[in-house]
Amino acid sequence: MKVSHKDKTAAILKDNTANHRAAARQLEADGENEAAIDMYESLVKKYPTDAQLYDRLMILYRKEKKYKKELAVIAAAIKKFSDLLLPAKGNSSRKISSLSKSILHAVGLTNKRGDSLYHPQPLARWQKRKKILHQKLTSQKT
Repeated sequence: MKVSHKDKTAAILKDNTANHRAAARQLEADGENEAAIDMYESLVKKYPTDAQLYDRLMILYRKEKKYKKELAVIAAAIKKFSDLLLPAKGNSSRKISSLSKSILHAVGLTNKRGDSLYHPQPLARWQKRKKILHQKLTSQKT
């Protein structure tokens, strides 16, 4: 059974005209979660900035009760999207960064140190899920 889903995944990925995301969703609908996981993992490698692929992969690992793998996907997604969505430090002049920090603090978007109090989506959702998953894993150990 494991061999068949790998063959199916390879056949779908070779066909460049097929809608890969729809094919992965079809594998999910057919109940072939392992094949869908393989498909989504290969799609994440191909399209690393597609948040929906990470979401589907997290959901499938949750359905399969593979919480450590889900946690690894969450960590990878947060790292990738933090680099993309959060502003880079040190790219502007001192004056501009000082004024920006003052304005952000004045409107309540950062704390006194300049750390952001709010994170853009999907980062906020993934960080919340990561916290819940950590609690679940620590409660299973005890």
